[in-house]
Amino acid sequence: MQFWTFYRLFRRWKWIIVSVSTVIGVLIGGLTFLMPRSYLGEAVLFPTQEASQATSVAGSDIEFVRTGQAVTVSTLANLARTRAVWQKTMEKLENPVPFEVFQQRASIRPVGDTLIRISWQDTLEERAVDITNAIADAFVEYYMELSTQDALHASEVLKAQQDTTKANLDKAKEDLRKFRNENKLFDSADVERIRTSHQQLLADQRALEASTEMARARADALEAQVSGAPAQSESERTVRANPDLEARRVALNEARTRLAELQTRGYTDIHPRVVALKSTIEALQQEMAQMVATGDAETKYTPNPTRATMEGELATARAEVSGLTSQRAEVARQVEEMEASMKNLPDSSLALDRLVDEGNRAQAAYEQVTLALNEATTNENTIRSKAEIRVVDRPTAPLAPVSRKTAVKGALGFVATFALGTILAVFLELLDNRIKGPADVERLTRLRAVGAVPLVEAAGANAEELSEAALAERFRMAGFPEAIRAVRSHLFLLDTDPPMRVIGMVSARASAGKTTIAVNLAESIAQAGESVVLIDGDMRLPAVHEAFGLPNDRGLSSVLLGDCALSEALAETDVPRLRVLTSGPCPEDPPVLLGLPSMREMIAELRRTVGWVIVDTPAGLAHVDGIVASVELDAVLMVIAAGEVARGAEDRLVSDLEAVGTQVVGVVVNRVLPQHADTIYHYQQYYARSRAANDAR
Repeated sequence: MQFWTFYRLFRRWKWIIVSVSTVIGVLIGGLTFLMPRSYLGEAVLFPTQEASQATSVAGSDIEFVRTGQAVTVSTLANLARTRAVWQKTMEKLENPVPFEVFQQRASIRPVGDTLIRISWQDTLEERAVDITNAIADAFVEYYMELSTQDALHASEVLKAQQDTTKANLDKAKEDLRKFRNENKLFDSADVERIRTSHQQLLADQRALEASTEMARARADALEAQVSGAPAQSESERTVRANPDLEARRVALNEARTRLAELQTRGYTDIHPRVVALKSTIEALQQEMAQMVATGDAETKYTPNPTRATMEGELATARAEVSGLTSQRAEVARQVEEMEASMKNLPDSSLALDRLVDEGNRAQAAYEQVTLALNEATTNENTIRSKAEIRVVDRPTAPLAPVSRKTAVKGALGFVATFALGTILAVFLELLDNRIKGPADVERLTRLRAVGAVPLVEAAGANAEELSEAALAERFRMAGFPEAIRAVRSHLFLLDTDPPMRVIGMVSARASAGKTTIAVNLAESIAQAGESVVLIDGDMRLPAVHEAFGLPNDRGLSSVLLGDCALSEALAETDVPRLRVLTSGPCPEDPPVLLGLPSMREMIAELRRTVGWVIVDTPAGLAHVDGIVASVELDAVLMVIAAGEVARGAEDRLVSDLEAVGTQVVGVVVNRVLPQHADTIYHYQQYYARSRAANDAR
């Protein structure tokens, strides 16, 4: 989340954040002061024993106990939390505590790599001292018992394993002796020589296979290069000058340049000028091809020396592949002969090797177990002396009460509650589906925002009490004219063929400010030098005539019914190049009137005579007038008022418009606050700086 996004969110929900932070902070402070005083008893233990740990003899399946390996302090701390230590602790106390309480309140943690700290916090000073000392003594006793049991168990396990390995060794020796007496053995030196030769032949065979594949790949690559190289190369080219050919080449380039310019400007392939240029280009290309075919240029060729060199290299590579293939066949034959000779070795020789190997493994296992047993027997008393944990520090009364750390808890509580309030504000922001600016339109609907118009308020006085100049000044101060110009620029930049010049103003709901946007947009287009006709298509609640102070005795309804001509109904305004067609008398059925052929004829006449036509329509979901009228328009521009909740009304209106073939070119968000649209904020800042500069002059 960007900083300014967070800043706006904080400003929007600041009272919720402050309220949550205050309430929870007060609760934390109150609970801190109401908590009873507690006392902390601490004992420090120093372990000096090196524990026994199970391991295994390398190269065998025999496991034995090796002594003299150190136990980590963290392992001892975990051992002190077991149920066995708790049972011994409770035996030393008059008032035992449950095991669950012992696990929760007993703090047993390592300090560095050599010490263990045991602590117990309690509201009673004497009980904190007694329980801490009881845990320390119980753990020392329990660990001494475990160490003594480990030493005895090590000797017992090693003695049993020594007996097992001795029996295995004797059996292996007896089996080897019987086998030598009962079988005539093959010479072991010959067996080893045959095996070595076989391994060498296999290595040679793999090397030849790799070399053959590399040579074959190189030959294939050379063959591909030879097939792709031209058999001849251009050595000389003589071209006779031809003025007619050169003139047609220049004309062809100019025609192609003009065609590219027309296509860039949006001319389609069926445009007469595009068709004529394509015909000219095709005729010039045919004439130039005919002139070249009649002898305007000659080219001479010679053999390609590069291809000749590559053909020589290809022949050498193929010869190398052939030689390596022959060597592979010979080595494969030798391997087959060697494997056949190995099959003739007596089975007794292979069996002898297996028995000798088993005897060697049994001898090694017996020697290692015997060595471990001797160590365990010799060091048993030493291990018992090392199996010691000393209590180097005990708690004694009186104990100082544990600090409540009110300041620290207050600070942490404030930070935590502020974070909680912020999270709550973010959650509320995510749940808030009101449209506040252009970003919300694109997030909550499937439409694209093309402009944001600010909310203009008459601060300090009602709009009726302000003069016309004061109202205009307030509109400029809010950035309203710049916002309307931005919407106008978007319409001017629409790149369509044919261009869109008849635009309807629609909205899903009433009171979205659609008529205000339509009036000001028409004035802005006229101020840009374009001729504009503003049509009031809302024959239910017309308001355009009131904005210009015009009568409404005849207008759109009069023209559609044939009561008067279009030129008679158009009214001039005080804005140059802007004329208005009011709604006229309200008919009983406006949709039927808007669907008459005279509506199409009127729009067609306006297309021919004026640059832009802006049509105001009633609310789209309440009435179908706008949808019926949009059939004759080029496109529509939707107006949405900020602060409304997107419940699918806009999407429904867009679907209805698209169903009759009308395109929605974008959305204008009306009554937007500056904090929800950066463009409005910059409009206001620019106006303020410009006004300050003018005042300075």
